[in-house]
Amino acid sequence: MSITSAFALGFDKKYCGQKPNNKNTCNPTAISPYHNNQTDILWQKDNPLRLSMMLSAETFQQAKALIERGIAADNTYPKGHAYLVRTHDHARSTRTHIFKRFAELWPQDHPVEAHFIDDRHQKIETSIKHKKDILFYHTGLKHVPSIETNTYLPGAIADHLTSGAGIGIGHDGQMKAFRWLEKGVTGSYGAVIEPCNFPEKFPNPQILIPSYVMGDSLIEAYWKSVQQPGEGLFVGEPLARPWSKTLTAYQGQTLIIRTNELEANNNYLIEQRNQLTEPWRETPDDITVKATKSHLTIAIPYAKAKYYRITKKPFFFGIMERP
Repeated sequence: MSITSAFALGFDKKYCGQKPNNKNTCNPTAISPYHNNQTDILWQKDNPLRLSMMLSAETFQQAKALIERGIAADNTYPKGHAYLVRTHDHARSTRTHIFKRFAELWPQDHPVEAHFIDDRHQKIETSIKHKKDILFYHTGLKHVPSIETNTYLPGAIADHLTSGAGIGIGHDGQMKAFRWLEKGVTGSYGAVIEPCNFPEKFPNPQILIPSYVMGDSLIEAYWKSVQQPGEGLFVGEPLARPWSKTLTAYQGQTLIIRTNELEANNNYLIEQRNQLTEPWRETPDDITVKATKSHLTIAIPYAKAKYYRITKKPFFFGIMERP
């Protein structure tokens, strides 16, 4: 198992494809309970999951720059491009049908433009060079050329399907997932042992991109997109969240909270305080709430308190600090 999967799932041989009594090394593994599931299963009391990602770097400066890219991504609602590339390497292009279908179904007017690129005619070079505003880049090659010529937005995710991208961060052998981070990407993924080319063992953009765009953090969306992650290493800045699930803004003295984290048919209590040491007290009841199919809009007039929180007993949802 990779170290990130072992920490998150607990070491278990069912997550390993190579079986002691099976000469065939190309075997599927157990499915992650988090695969394409709701994010709130991470916090179940009976069986909590603690997702893991490695903050990969060769120097302190690189690690700090990676963290800063993640911070810079937060709540930016970026406009950019997703490149899903079929290459001449047939064995490493097993995600092609996923790429093509996603590009066909993704809305054309979305701020993230999805491009299916058929690069089979490119034996040495690639069509994805000197590109700007990249948010997603998924391909399949031993070595991906020209990645240093591109510009990646903060929070960008990129990976290449190959056998050993998660084995170290050096330059020996196949291209390492770390090369993406070196060139400005915020999150990547690679196998730590021969996975064979099961697409289920690698990120699925059909799940990853919508989850990320709907407000999951990088680690939540990336983990959710891999069905069989036991042999895969997640690297990057886990808390990057370019698209927030909750937005706050002031219109005069009215605090506007727009969120898709709360269910419209539940009752919530909004509380406030001015100091972290003070007890919470209920916010006056002149609050208005408007519900749509996708989100709630909460308006708190004369919002002068420094901290607000929304609770549904016995759960706690969050704290907002007045700027």
